[in-house]
Amino acid sequence: MITKNEIKYLRSLHQRKNRQTHQQFLAEGIKVVEDLLQAEYPILTLYSTSQWSLPHKASQQQIPHHIVTARELEQISTLKNPNQVVALCKSSTATKINPSYFDDVIIFLDSIRDPGNLGTIIRTADWFGIKNIVCTTDTVEIYNPKVVQSTMGSIARVHVTYIDSIDFFRQVPSTIPVYGLFLIANKNIEIITNKPSIIIIGSESHGISNEIESYITEKVFIPPYLADNNHAESLNAAVAGALAMYQVRNN
Repeated sequence: MITKNEIKYLRSLHQRKNRQTHQQFLAEGIKVVEDLLQAEYPILTLYSTSQWSLPHKASQQQIPHHIVTARELEQISTLKNPNQVVALCKSSTATKINPSYFDDVIIFLDSIRDPGNLGTIIRTADWFGIKNIVCTTDTVEIYNPKVVQSTMGSIARVHVTYIDSIDFFRQVPSTIPVYGLFLIANKNIEIITNKPSIIIIGSESHGISNEIESYITEKVFIPPYLADNNHAESLNAAVAGALAMYQVRNN
């Protein structure tokens, strides 16, 4: 059972300002929600149709569970075709860097605005065991519904921090290499090795900003298969990030 006031509140979380005010967001779909349950992510309430079988993990964690109609699920969902379950989750956007982050690879995102790209980068980092992503403050919000959806549950296992770039690079130890991905550079990404480092990915529209470029110690590029100009102008930011992450974990 769900009340009209609950529906109204859950729908309000479709807007960023309300997610920030209440520090709550929605996660949707069987795969996403069950991954969050498995990771013991802080889920406050579950709303599902009777088709969805409540996992044992939800019972263990004593998460409140409400059965709703397909129509009610549609009202609270951000998706055109809701998939059986919506979770109301607690958000906790990080704004400070833990020194332990510098013990491994960090992905630094400079003004990534596309929600699908951010979600895919988070999911890819999870696949390659990269636990920390740092974002400029103008990068798309991690709890944007499209970001949450495209992470496919990886949002529970990767730490995403939003911080002013000057504050971040002030904390980076001088011994850590900072790689920037560019369309044109003197060095191939093959020089990136699996040791503590920072890999910067810029937006598809503008690339890495001049301010952040000043912190880079090595500019690298991903060479196209064809040496001539008969190829796409650039790679998608998430694809470029995936290739860099594969490289760093296999070198």
